[in-house]
Amino acid sequence: MLRCIGLQTHYRYIAIVICLLGMYGFFGQQVFAFDYQDGDIVHGEYLCDLISPLEIPDDAYDGSLGSPSTASDTINLNWLDHQIAPGHTVDDLSVTLWMSSSFIGDLTIKLEHDDTIVTMLNRPGIVGIPDDGSVPGGSSANLSFLYPITFTDHELDYAAELMGSTITTSDFVGDPANGSSDTYFPYGDDVEPDTLSTFIGGSAYGDWTLHIGDSSPNAGDVPAAELQKWSISLDRVVPEPSSFLLLCGISGLLFRRNTR
Repeated sequence: MLRCIGLQTHYRYIAIVICLLGMYGFFGQQVFAFDYQDGDIVHGEYLCDLISPLEIPDDAYDGSLGSPSTASDTINLNWLDHQIAPGHTVDDLSVTLWMSSSFIGDLTIKLEHDDTIVTMLNRPGIVGIPDDGSVPGGSSANLSFLYPITFTDHELDYAAELMGSTITTSDFVGDPANGSSDTYFPYGDDVEPDTLSTFIGGSAYGDWTLHIGDSSPNAGDVPAAELQKWSISLDRVVPEPSSFLLLCGISGLLFRRNTR
């Protein structure tokens, strides 16, 4: 499992310059964090770019999470890198993936945080499927790094179960040329929870882990699915300092002034 370590605020400008120069990180990945505050809500975008794409184990998914069943990657949101504390709570959340796949009906995609696991995609094109990789079939449409897909509870027109249903085997999901959507409402097909709103009200702090499984073997020399990068767009509530902390701060200032 790869761990994504964010950049502190004063290093973000350096990260942008590196990106513009087309350079890559020294540890196999680049991580960027961009945020701004509006009242007590901080809107943040946390992007993990894997320099070497993460290969999804072909025909390995059995319902469990982690190797060898899934390819997994973690973004750690913490105070040192992102100014996110345990008391900061999730107000809204969406997830975007840049990945390749020659058969999206093979894929199961989940997001895990604080022992809560949300199924965002479960073998599109098959209805009533168990969450164990045992049933073959599903949509034969493709994914490409060029056309990222986003999961959000705010998209009510396209459930993830419908991904690829309007395009052919040779088409890519999210390609404007074929008119397919690039934004989907998470759908676990009886595997619950399957809405990102499940995380709302919980802490934004800590590990956010993406799990991707593949349930059927690829034909011939077709390459395995791969993840190139992914991001979390997260709005968090920053609580007002308690009166106790304010009192402590004022008392400390008065003490320092009186001892001079």
